[in-house]
Amino acid sequence: MTRSNPPADPAAAEAIGEIRGQLRELIHSMNNDGQRLEAIARSIAKLDGVPRDIAEIKERLGALEVEKHRRDGAQGLMMAMLKSPTLGWLVGVAAAAWAVLTGKVDI
Repeated sequence: MTRSNPPADPAAAEAIGEIRGQLRELIHSMNNDGQRLEAIARSIAKLDGVPRDIAEIKERLGALEVEKHRRDGAQGLMMAMLKSPTLGWLVGVAAAAWAVLTGKVDI
């Protein structure tokens, strides 16, 4: 900055000094805000692939749910058959038929 002759009025010189100080403070604040905005922009740039990743995760989760439901259905059918009294009767009849046919039991 170039220096000019100081004003003859001391109150005016004081007011100019205050204005200069406030202007420097504003410039400082603007620089700090700019740095914060740059940091936020870098953070946001790192999140660029998140929507794509979420879509892939949803797709994989859907496939896993379908597989789980299929497996639960198969296991549920098997458990229902094992708990059914009909299966016991069939095994009993088969064992009796085997015993009679092999001659282990006389009728």
